[in-house]
Amino acid sequence: MVISLAGERRMGTLPLLAIAPSGHMPVYLGRGLQWTVTGMTSSLVAWVVLPPLLGVPLPWPRAAYAIPAVLLILASSYGYGCALAGIALRLRGVEWLVLNLAYGLVMTFGGVNVPVEVWPAPLEAATRALPVVHGLEAVRGILGGAPVGSVMRLLATEALVGACWYGVAALSMDRLVSAGRRDGSLDHAG
Repeated sequence: MVISLAGERRMGTLPLLAIAPSGHMPVYLGRGLQWTVTGMTSSLVAWVVLPPLLGVPLPWPRAAYAIPAVLLILASSYGYGCALAGIALRLRGVEWLVLNLAYGLVMTFGGVNVPVEVWPAPLEAATRALPVVHGLEAVRGILGGAPVGSVMRLLATEALVGACWYGVAALSMDRLVSAGRRDGSLDHAG
C-alpha cells in the first residue's frame, strides 16, 4: 500500500484520487487491494502445498479452520499498510524506509519468528498493537486444538487491532488530503 500510493503521487494521479465522487477514503483504501488477493493466494498455496513437501503434518480438517483466521490477519495487516501509507505520503521520499521498517517490526517482534512473550513486558505490550500477533496466536491455537473460546478471543483482538489501524489510516489520509487541498502538496514529487 505504501508503494502503491507513492506511485500515485509520482504519476500525478494522487490529487485526482482525492476528488473522487465516492470520497477519498474508499479510493485510497482500494488502490492496493490487489495485494490482498496476492497475499491470500500465496498463503493458501503455502498452506496446502508446503506442509506435505516439507513433511509437516497438519491436523486436517481442523487446519482448514485456520484459513478464515489467515484472511483476518490479511485484512488487519492491510489496515496497518494503509496507515503507514498515509504517514509515508506526508513525509515524502521515505516510502521504502517506512515499508521495510514496518515489515521488520512485525517480523521481528510480532511473534512470527520469536514468541512475543520473550520480549521485556513494555516491548511485549507494544508488539500487541501490531497486526498479525493475535491472529498468529489464534492460528497456532487452532492447529494445537485450543478451546474455541480462546481462539475466538484472539481473533476478536486481531479484528480490533486491525480496526484501530484502519482508524489511524483514515485520520492520516484525511489530514493528508486536507493539507494537500490547502497547500497543493498532493501534486507529484516535488
